[in-house]
Amino acid sequence: MHSATLGGNRKDWATIEHLNISPPCNNAATVVICCWSCNSSRGNKKLLFWFNSDYCKSKNINIKTVPAHIRKYMITYENL
Repeated sequence: MHSATLGGNRKDWATIEHLNISPPCNNAATVVICCWSCNSSRGNKKLLFWFNSDYCKSKNINIKTVPAHIRKYMITYENL
């Protein structure tokens, strides 16, 4: 579909972000909704590594600014 059909720029589209890298798991603790830009920027990087990227720094995305359920995921699955 064209972005005009969905409304707005693709960078603003809501996407499903799989927080875990491997093995894939689709449960409430490992899946969140985020914008296409963040999802694309992160790729397959672990969250702490991604937080150190220029993209996150420019948007003030870090362990202190993400929602509590993402911090909980990091503690449980990324040994934060």
